[in-house]
Amino acid sequence: MKKLILITLAALLPMFTAMAKYTIHSSKGDVRIERSGQLVPVQKGMEVNATDNIHIPQGAKVEILNSVNSKIFTSTRAGEFNVTRIMIDAQIKANDHGANVGGNLQMTRLGTSKNKSPMWVQKGKVTRTMEQYDPTAEKMEADPTHLGNWIASTINTRDPKPLPVTVTHTATGDSGLSFRLENTIDFPVYFNIIKIQGDSISTAAISELGQPMGCYVVLPGQSISREQFRGLQPGNRHILIMTPYYFDIDELIPKVREAASKATTAADDETPAYILTL
Repeated sequence: MKKLILITLAALLPMFTAMAKYTIHSSKGDVRIERSGQLVPVQKGMEVNATDNIHIPQGAKVEILNSVNSKIFTSTRAGEFNVTRIMIDAQIKANDHGANVGGNLQMTRLGTSKNKSPMWVQKGKVTRTMEQYDPTAEKMEADPTHLGNWIASTINTRDPKPLPVTVTHTATGDSGLSFRLENTIDFPVYFNIIKIQGDSISTAAISELGQPMGCYVVLPGQSISREQFRGLQPGNRHILIMTPYYFDIDELIPKVREAASKATTAADDETPAYILTL
C-alpha cells in the first residue's frame, strides 16, 4: 500500500511543483544545500526547488514550507535527499496514524520529546462521540501544566509562529469581535479562546468568544466562526490557543495563571501549539 501511495505522489508532484513555491521555514544543525556544485548552509526564507539536494547531518532538522497550501514538511533523517523526497516521506508518515509520533508535518501528534517534558498525557478517550470525530486521539490529551507554562511564556511574544490553518478576525461595532477558523490541514485541530487584561497573564479567563467546556474541534475541510457583537470590555486581549489534541479549558486556565505567577523559561519552539491575538 505504501508503495502505491509513493508512486501516486511521485506522479502528482510534477503538476504541483509548477505552482508551488518552496522556502526553508527553519533548520536546526548544520543543514546544507547544493548550489553550483558547493554545499552552502540553508537559511530561513531561502527559496528551494523540488529537485534541490539537501544534506542533513545526524541530529539535525529541516522544515520546508509550501506557500501554496501553507504546509510545512519536516525531515530529521540523516542523509542526502532532494526536496521532493522530503515531502513524500513526510506526507506518507503523516498519513500513517499508527506510526505518526515523530512530528513529520508541523502540528502532527507528538509523544514524549527526548529530554523534555511531555506535551501530551494519557487520559482515556474523551467521549464516545469524539471517537467518530478523531479516532487517532484515543487516550491522548494536552497536558495542562505543560501547555499552561508554554502559553504564559509565549503570550507576549512579539513575533509568534504563524498558524498552519487560516484564521480571520475583525472588530465589530463599538465593542464586538468576530473570528473564523478554516481547517486547511489533514487532521482535526482543537482550540479555545481566553482573555487577559492588557498584558496581565494572571487575569486569564474564558473569553466571551470561547467554548466554556472543553474546547472547539474542527475537522479537515471544516470552518467555524463566532461573533460577539457587543459588550466586550476595552483593554482585554482575546487570545486563540490551538493544538492538534483535545484540551480542557477548565484545567488549562488555572495552570496559565499559576505559570504567570512564577518565572517561566523561554517558550519551547518544539511545542506543537499556537497562539493568536484576535
